[in-house]
Amino acid sequence: MVINERMTKMNKCKRLLCLLLTLATVLSICAVGFTASAAEVEVVDVSAKATPTSASDFTWDNATVYFLLTDRFQNGNTSNDNSYNRGLNENGSKANYNEVAAFQGGDFKGITQKIKEGYFDDLGVNAIWVAGWFEQTHGYVVGGDGKNSFAHYAYHGYYGLDFTELDKNYGTEAEFKEMITTAHEHGIRIVLDVVLNHPGYNSIYDMNEYNFGTLTSNWKSVYYNWNGINQNNYHGCIKYNDGQASDWARWWGRDWLRAGMAGYDNNGHGNPLTEAVTYLPDFKTESSATVQIPELLKTKWTREGTYNAKVNEINETFSKYNLGNKTVSNYLIAWYAKWVEEYGIDGFRCDTAKHVDKNTWGRLSAACTKALENWRKANPSAVGADWDEEFWTTGEHFDKGLGKDDYYTTGGFDSMINFAFSGNSVGGNTTGFKRVGNLNQTYADYAGKINTDDSFNALTYISSHDTGLCRDDLYYQGSALLLLPGGVQIYYGDETNRSVVQCSINDHAIRGFMNWNSMDKNVLAHWQKVGSFRNNHVAVGAGSHKNLSATSGTAFARMYDKGGVKDTVVCVISANKNSSTTITLSGAFADGTKVVNAYTGDKATVSGGKVTFNSGAQGTILVEVDSSAVEVPTTTPVVKPTEAPSTAPVVKPTEGPTTAPVVKPTEVPTTAPVGTDPSETTPIVTIPPASKPTTDPTTTPTTAPVVTPAEKVILGDADLNNQVSIKDATLIQKDLAKIVTLDEKATFAGDVDGNKTLSIKDVTYIQKHLAQMTIEFAVGEEVVYKEGTTVTVPVKPTDAPVKPTDAPVVPTDAPEDPTDAPVVPTDAPVVPTDAPVVPTDAPVVPTDAPVDPTDAPVIPTDAPIDPPVSDTVTIYFKNTYGWSDVYWHAWNDAGGTNTPWPGDPMTQVSGDVYSAEVSTEYTGIIFNDGSGSDSAKTDDTTISAGQMFANGSWVEYDPNGGGGYDDPIPPTPDGNTIYVKDSAGWGTVYCHSWSDFSGTVWPGEQMTSLGNGVFSISVDPGHTGVVFNNGNGTQTGNLTPNYGQIYDNATDTWSPYTDNGGGGGGGDDIIVSGDYIYFTDNQNWGTVYCHTWNMDGGTTVWPGTQMEFVDGKYRAMVDGSHTKVKFNGGLGGPESGEFDLVLGNSYSN
Repeated sequence: MVINERMTKMNKCKRLLCLLLTLATVLSICAVGFTASAAEVEVVDVSAKATPTSASDFTWDNATVYFLLTDRFQNGNTSNDNSYNRGLNENGSKANYNEVAAFQGGDFKGITQKIKEGYFDDLGVNAIWVAGWFEQTHGYVVGGDGKNSFAHYAYHGYYGLDFTELDKNYGTEAEFKEMITTAHEHGIRIVLDVVLNHPGYNSIYDMNEYNFGTLTSNWKSVYYNWNGINQNNYHGCIKYNDGQASDWARWWGRDWLRAGMAGYDNNGHGNPLTEAVTYLPDFKTESSATVQIPELLKTKWTREGTYNAKVNEINETFSKYNLGNKTVSNYLIAWYAKWVEEYGIDGFRCDTAKHVDKNTWGRLSAACTKALENWRKANPSAVGADWDEEFWTTGEHFDKGLGKDDYYTTGGFDSMINFAFSGNSVGGNTTGFKRVGNLNQTYADYAGKINTDDSFNALTYISSHDTGLCRDDLYYQGSALLLLPGGVQIYYGDETNRSVVQCSINDHAIRGFMNWNSMDKNVLAHWQKVGSFRNNHVAVGAGSHKNLSATSGTAFARMYDKGGVKDTVVCVISANKNSSTTITLSGAFADGTKVVNAYTGDKATVSGGKVTFNSGAQGTILVEVDSSAVEVPTTTPVVKPTEAPSTAPVVKPTEGPTTAPVVKPTEVPTTAPVGTDPSETTPIVTIPPASKPTTDPTTTPTTAPVVTPAEKVILGDADLNNQVSIKDATLIQKDLAKIVTLDEKATFAGDVDGNKTLSIKDVTYIQKHLAQMTIEFAVGEEVVYKEGTTVTVPVKPTDAPVKPTDAPVVPTDAPEDPTDAPVVPTDAPVVPTDAPVVPTDAPVVPTDAPVDPTDAPVIPTDAPIDPPVSDTVTIYFKNTYGWSDVYWHAWNDAGGTNTPWPGDPMTQVSGDVYSAEVSTEYTGIIFNDGSGSDSAKTDDTTISAGQMFANGSWVEYDPNGGGGYDDPIPPTPDGNTIYVKDSAGWGTVYCHSWSDFSGTVWPGEQMTSLGNGVFSISVDPGHTGVVFNNGNGTQTGNLTPNYGQIYDNATDTWSPYTDNGGGGGGGDDIIVSGDYIYFTDNQNWGTVYCHTWNMDGGTTVWPGTQMEFVDGKYRAMVDGSHTKVKFNGGLGGPESGEFDLVLGNSYSN
């Protein structure tokens, strides 16, 4: 079904237009009926914390969507934390287990608390995407594999059990309604995450609770053994194919699902509509067959006493929305539409859109659009009932970039999620916006494609729950994202520098709890300023883009002029910090226009087509019309449309914040901008932003003090990029190893203990800080590097004459007095543009030996070493030309770099498909056969990362037919073990593995030593790539895991593995007993790790290797070259003293 009646962008602003026309009409009346001398104007202050009765100035075209996982955001009601016995022992007591993938307490009430506090208002957020709301499977499945397995509950909200009920861990219906109502009172839309492709897995707990499937009799001893969780034991309790089909029919049933067990159809491989996404059971949404309510829900609703009411509700909803036959997809549409009709939901984010046919998505959109209309009619007094934008949907097609297709027509989507600035899951750190290349060109491209087409938009992000956290210079990333044309998405914690948590599976590592107690307040303040500016100006997201020039940085203008609404802004990002920056406006603002930098509150007047501001500590300038300088014409006083003054109004100044004036589209009132007909007599009414009034000097001073602020650095920030990361520890180690030499400022920042010398102790302090351990020094906080100065200098007269009645324009380099000088925030460090660049290769550990146990390098897994992939993108080519070889020749359109013709050879993937890793420096490319012939090459084309060039155009490359999703928890098949022969003498071997959907955290899991230089590990069977490394900078290239084979790290070859270490070097029978050390846990730590190292810099990654419990003791295989050991209870847990490491010895606490 094609949706033909979607609201256009102009219609979405019609309420604001109506307001403006009403005001214009009142103006003309007032001009006749009242005298100018008594005119009183009341300026409407729509401040950030105001409670609008109608957010009629909202448009999805300028949406800032905040994506949060309900369970991981804020705990507002602790009484619901263990609903459905989650996390409890069989006797009801609280279990002691690894809760990294468990429910952690966040709920609807917590979200409501933060809305009321104004957290989202301050950030400029106008929509919240809520993941986790309907009832999830009650029990856990197994996350991870082997020694790192853990309980994985459906905390994220993607493993549905009952789509008609809220999950009690998230809250009650009253709390759900309060969350939505409170959001609407703040002008914030609520977008719910919906799933049509699949329900949740068949957890052991749910199988027993609802009597479906076939379990073994010992399931309880397996399920409640919290410290012995593993895939083999768990799935060994479930009889998938040797059980009774009648038992499994009591689940969803064959008509509803493809699940591959007794009585169910198998999943369709290679077909996105019928294949299993990460082994999840697949709803038959493409089927036109009529189905009954599944037995699982019949059982559940009957027990809860709601069966008859549910059936009646289903029948009513089918009839009301004309859904037709009771197919699988129509049941799901009916259930979701009912939520919209009952609560006034504003939109849906549609999970795994690729795996559901587009007609179904179109029907869901149409039904929910009607359902929202019905809610507004039934609740006329509710906040939001008078909003006029239609129901909104955005879809997730994993790896989809910016491009319009039938998702927007047949699928009825208003938007699709844009993966263009998200890296893959390798290493768990996304790329975001790169500083190389032309950001203005990206902006122009997005504005040109999105804001010229009323039926097209995208939702762009830099971090997400499926890929990774972008933590590369969050000041720059915040500006680049929030000033992007089109819709943008903030992933919770982007704005506070939330870090990853320790977990062997990347998906859970990037979904930690919101860091309320460790927020980076400087980063947050920056995002709040830029986010508020975006929210206050429709031109930012919805306007046309114009490149401007400035003395430094990326400068541009955005202009919006639709339906009587006009808005213009000018921005500069990445300017030289704390420098006087002149912007050439190219007609964006007319001469004489008084403007303000919304980032700092500094004011200026446009002269000679230019304006100058100080760039501040973050090199960010956000220019808007200075509302405090607006002159209201005496013949056309502005009044509120709801009031007719009985006396002529008097103009009243407004007062508001200087850093984040809050207003929607502004207009230059005194001088018509370029392109405007000054003869027009119908006024365009402006609701100006509130701003703090200032007093302009009446005379030009002859001298003025120039204040040089104190120069500060962040303690531990050795690379001077305004944040402390593992790269800083790496850089100091390289300085100690004399690979690089840090300058004076970088050395000062890296000298954590303040002893004037860099040492391994400074490295350790940084690593412990990143691991959130307590240290005695203020790592991460600002310290003064150089004190500020004040000097008095002559003031040059201004170039332009100043009228006697006007306030003079005072140059920014010569303020009248110190209080008028440009204010440089002292809470943001000044970072030079020539800060040392940290290489992306892994760190070199210095030869300095740790002085004591606290000096052992502590490299937390929540601050990963650089992943193996950096500054390159993968592209593909379909060789339909029959060339025997394929080459790629690339260049940068800006000049300066290119590959010599005919370029480099591509690697054959399979058949006629080839791939290549291409530097992100390059923008254009030609494919050819390597012969140099002009007849055997393609035309020039722009590089499209991750896509395949086929038959003259870029298309999506999808070899596996799968989409991105939450980490898979399939039964682990036998034979997923791989081996490494350490012929290169690394000593310690790690395995980092990944797929399109998930990955381990770099450097991966430490492999188990089998002796004789042979190491083994069982990897996730869904992972398609591996990199072996020593955890300390030496690594292989990207490899395909060959199960049951052994890889030789000296010869770069795979061969069959034999239990005597063959297939890579052969050898004698393995002797393993001498590689163990043992530990007796007298203090009941519960979990024990051993961290080992030697005096040559060899070390495990803190907290070390998790020990296994065997015959009453813990044991672990360790590197025989290590000489020291320290036992601990895991990250942040108890620690033992330091011991000499002797293989075969037993230790205790």
